[in-house]
Amino acid sequence: LEPVVAHDPQVRLSDVQVRMVAAHMEANLGLHIPLRQLAGVAHLSVGHFCRAFKGSFGERPRAYLMRRRVAYAKLLMLSTDLPLSQIALACGMADQPHFSNVFRRMTGETPSRWRLDHRRAGIELAEPA
Repeated sequence: LEPVVAHDPQVRLSDVQVRMVAAHMEANLGLHIPLRQLAGVAHLSVGHFCRAFKGSFGERPRAYLMRRRVAYAKLLMLSTDLPLSQIALACGMADQPHFSNVFRRMTGETPSRWRLDHRRAGIELAEPA
């Protein structure tokens, strides 16, 4: 028999820890960020940090980080002409195929299709009526 571990939904990061961890993630979106490092920012053990992070953010640290990386990629795709391979690396993805898989899983579209569609929408909105 395996031990039953009670999950305490009340375990949360403090407001200061939330701000510090979120800022650390945002500042390092293009880098590998080990859980041990994030837990260190919050001054917690890895296990306690993971439970408290989910209690505060509603998702696991990796899921949150990937969502923020995709949001950053969207910003770069709309505001620059960087190739997708460079955007992938700037967002902490291993390579362009990894980026494309993650992006498609999260948005339902490939990065190139998303970029094309959203740039067209921006042009249409910018034209005078």
